[in-house]
Amino acid sequence: MPAGISAFDLNQPDLPTLLERVNRGEIQLPDFQRGWVWKEEGIRALVASISLAYPIGALLMLKTGGRPAFHPRPIEGAPRVNRAPELLLLDGQQRITSLFQALKKNSPVETQDEKGKAIDRWFYLDIRACLNEDTERTNAILSTPSDRVIRTNFNRDVVKDLSSPEQQFKHWAIPLEVAFDAERAATWHAEQMTWAFGNGTAQETLSIFSKFRETVLQNLRTYRVPVIELAQNTDHAAVCQVFENVNTGGVKLTVFELLTAMFSAEDEDFRLRADWYGVFENERLQQEGRSQRMHRYPVLRTIRARDFMQAVTLLSSFEAVESGEGTAVGCTRKDMLNLKLESYRKTADRLEAGFIRAARMLERLCIYDERNVPYPTQLVPLAAVLARLGGKEESEKTRKKLERWYWCGVFGELYGSSTETRFAHDLTDLLKWVDDDDREPTTVRDSSFEPTRLLTLRTRNSAAYKGIAALLLAQGCRDLARGDTVSDISRAGDAIDIHHLFPQKWCKSMGIPSSDYNAIYNRTPLARRTNQRISGHAPSHYLELLERADVDAKQLNAYCRTHLASPELMRADTYEEFKIDRSRRLLDLIENATGKEINGRDSDSVRKNFGAALPRSPGDINTPTLVLYGRYAVLEELAGGGMSRAYRAFDNESRQQVFIKQAPVGEDLNAVALRRELQIYTKLERADVAGSLKILDVHQDDTTMALVTELADGGTLESYVRSQGGTLGPSEVQRIGLEVGAALSNLHQLDVVHRDLKPENVLRVQDRWKLGDFGLAKNLVRLQSRRTLAGSWTPGYAPEEQVLQAEPHPSMDVYAFGKVLTYMLTGQTDPDQLQLPEWRELLRACTRPQPGDRPTLESVLSQLAELPY
Repeated sequence: MPAGISAFDLNQPDLPTLLERVNRGEIQLPDFQRGWVWKEEGIRALVASISLAYPIGALLMLKTGGRPAFHPRPIEGAPRVNRAPELLLLDGQQRITSLFQALKKNSPVETQDEKGKAIDRWFYLDIRACLNEDTERTNAILSTPSDRVIRTNFNRDVVKDLSSPEQQFKHWAIPLEVAFDAERAATWHAEQMTWAFGNGTAQETLSIFSKFRETVLQNLRTYRVPVIELAQNTDHAAVCQVFENVNTGGVKLTVFELLTAMFSAEDEDFRLRADWYGVFENERLQQEGRSQRMHRYPVLRTIRARDFMQAVTLLSSFEAVESGEGTAVGCTRKDMLNLKLESYRKTADRLEAGFIRAARMLERLCIYDERNVPYPTQLVPLAAVLARLGGKEESEKTRKKLERWYWCGVFGELYGSSTETRFAHDLTDLLKWVDDDDREPTTVRDSSFEPTRLLTLRTRNSAAYKGIAALLLAQGCRDLARGDTVSDISRAGDAIDIHHLFPQKWCKSMGIPSSDYNAIYNRTPLARRTNQRISGHAPSHYLELLERADVDAKQLNAYCRTHLASPELMRADTYEEFKIDRSRRLLDLIENATGKEINGRDSDSVRKNFGAALPRSPGDINTPTLVLYGRYAVLEELAGGGMSRAYRAFDNESRQQVFIKQAPVGEDLNAVALRRELQIYTKLERADVAGSLKILDVHQDDTTMALVTELADGGTLESYVRSQGGTLGPSEVQRIGLEVGAALSNLHQLDVVHRDLKPENVLRVQDRWKLGDFGLAKNLVRLQSRRTLAGSWTPGYAPEEQVLQAEPHPSMDVYAFGKVLTYMLTGQTDPDQLQLPEWRELLRACTRPQPGDRPTLESVLSQLAELPY
């Protein structure tokens, strides 16, 4: 037996006497006991055991002698009485509370369902089921909601109505609180007999109830409960130890409950429960506790007693180490149970102020209520740091460090589990970092964010999901319909949530999976009324509707950009391009908040999952999508050359993707090449020649000229060969070669020599291969070009005479065509490496050094068509 226990008694009072003593306040709980938490199924099982006279275990109580050793409080459901208890219930609270509420309270029992949801229940004994030996006794204990009606099918269908005595008689169900009271049970049975006489079942009813009274009711009323009563002079510490040891069933005591007991042992006038929860009289708050003061701040409503005690322990242990009285900073359960009342008194007020300053910091970061706090646990070290800083955090430099640490924790997703060690590092590291810029905290160093994480952020269960929403609010995103900042709307109490920019209904109609359109890159904070107006329309449609009613197009575009959403892409309803563009900007937003570069934005995984790399946006996060010539929204800038630029863009008029090559007006090589390309394309367009990219538009102004063609959505021949392992089979090479050769033949018939034929300039449009990039092409009827573009050729594909700047001739293209065929077969350009004799002979002929020795293109295509696979 633990030291400090000198004596105890063992009694066995009957259950009615025991519960009546609870009702009179003679038996109460010590203040450190936890609240009542039993579930409905546990109550039914307990009543079943007693009705069968099965043991339910002993109770442990402490005699008080009229002066309780611990602060008392009534058992939940029992009336408050102005008297000191004679016994304090140490172990068995859940059992006694269950029985008191079910048998003695005369009101619905406030319990929980299997998921922990609070419910009200009346309990009944099914008389006939109790007498059926084949029926499990727990199945004979019925429970109903507060209206006494059992329903099914989502409460639409009534299974059993026990709301009136007549219905109870009909179903043979006696209320449990009635059955426990002999006088009330007799009255109920008399009324039942009157009802039975009227229904012609009096004899049967009398027989069944008599047997029920003898075998079930008798057990309830005579049941005895073993009670161990510790002597009133039992040492406080021993009581706490015993309590910890015996409390092995049910729910384990919390740290707060144990500290309540231990602090009371240090000072019997101090009540930790009242300090936290406040003082109540007749269910009314008479004196505020810390929880009431802190919970006035919505973001702190997730903070519970344990969180506060953990913060107190964290700061106390830090200051103990600092003063030389402690050995380590910590806030584990063991550390908290070693906390002394003196340390609590020294730090509790500062911690309360620290939590309140943490709430103000979160509000500054546009996190306004507990639902949107990414990690409530992260407030524990933050409050401890702020308590220690005591206002020093108001300097801009310190504030920015704390905010960076906070976002690193959120986007590194570092506070989901095993946080105690991190808390200790946070407090120590942050305080050092405040004074020394080079002492970067562990949390900042550990933080990293994977770009592909954006794909899986779909609900507010994720801290990073909530973090992105807060960052959007902080940068001033505006409601699309109202124009007000969403942050202001949220503070005013209006309904704000994270809604879809491309609505779910539209996405479903386009075959976009929910795992995609529910991700954070398609979500943003919006007022509920605005979301209702958006409905399921395509973005282009709902933006037009908003314009008609509320705002002009320019303003609405600006509102979209505050959400990092491209209005041009939304108006074009281009979901995939929008996804890529907004993902880039969200990653930029996270980088700016954490001060850390996000790695892997151009990784294979990113390209596979997003369809493109996600490099930083070319400007700040509010830079609008570039729109060229009033209609082409740039989706991606492609690799250009020199001063020329190339873009993949969306044509807002034709509503299709296009390719744009742009160069400055002038006489430099890029301008000359682009003008030449324009001339060649125009000639091909007039002749309606197949096999080259279709020209869609030409633009020129004072500074730039541009060529707009159809987009090679299938990529280049070079990338296709690489994707197939580096080589293609002879049959596929023959098919592609004949298609490319036919396009080349069409050029030659118009007296045009390409002069830059290579795999990178053979492009796939849907399922056809076409020629592109005519920057070096030469019109043979206009050989007197002012610029020769000397040195503009591709090694490996240009014949020697082209390198030496000979006059253009179709044989140059034959040479390059042979090299392209060789590349497809072998992955390199030397025909001598070919293993197929017939192919080797043809391609050697194409690539002979002397132009005159090469076959004509028509001859090559004829022989190519006859080659064996």
